[in-house]
Amino acid sequence: MESQARASVATPIPMRLICPSCMSLHIDEGEFATRPHHTHACQACGAVWRPAIVATVGVRFLPGFRNEPAWEREEREATVKEVTRNEVRETLTGAPD
Repeated sequence: MESQARASVATPIPMRLICPSCMSLHIDEGEFATRPHHTHACQACGAVWRPAIVATVGVRFLPGFRNEPAWEREEREATVKEVTRNEVRETLTGAPD
């Protein structure tokens, strides 16, 4: 049980870190990508902050999530807009299109 607790503490949690000063995405690279650490320094403005009380690592993409291509996002957003338009029309007229 104790060895599991040590292992979880030693493994940094991947996070999308945004600098609180300049709003730049902070990505840990090289040895910092896997080394547990609490304090992060922005590569853009030099601000230093601690995003959590546990060890973290700044990543470009969260594990398990894929980078959604722009065409898929646009298609999804267009579908949502069309559904919303139809719902408003039905509410105002009392009848479906």
